[in-house]
Amino acid sequence: LHFKPGLTTTEVAEVVGVSQPAAVRLIDGLERQGLLARGNPVGRVTPLSLTEAGHAHVVLLQNQRLASLDGLLSALAPKERRQFESMLDQILAGATTSRARARTTCRLCEHDLCGHDVCPIGRRADAIEQQGDTR
Repeated sequence: LHFKPGLTTTEVAEVVGVSQPAAVRLIDGLERQGLLARGNPVGRVTPLSLTEAGHAHVVLLQNQRLASLDGLLSALAPKERRQFESMLDQILAGATTSRARARTTCRLCEHDLCGHDVCPIGRRADAIEQQGDTR
């Protein structure tokens, strides 16, 4: 929702990888905490968006995650780090079997750092869709 506001409960369930009822409970909790807001219903669906507090919380979590990863990767020399990142790109691309799978994997990504043009997951999902392979 931070990068794609307006998703529905069903779409959130798909991205998070939980059942629709579990997503409802998750969304209810986020709403109670003031992190999420429900929009006006459109037909039978209600678009969801993060509040200012929700966006701030996402930024905090992403910064903590990046700091943790930087700490782990600091044990590698610059050349080793580039090699590791290259191998990780290959692994992530290989694990991407569909656009839906890409969305599940990318839900924790820092989209401003990765960018669609260089993201191995996004590029693989694009290639799958261009081939008409929807496995």
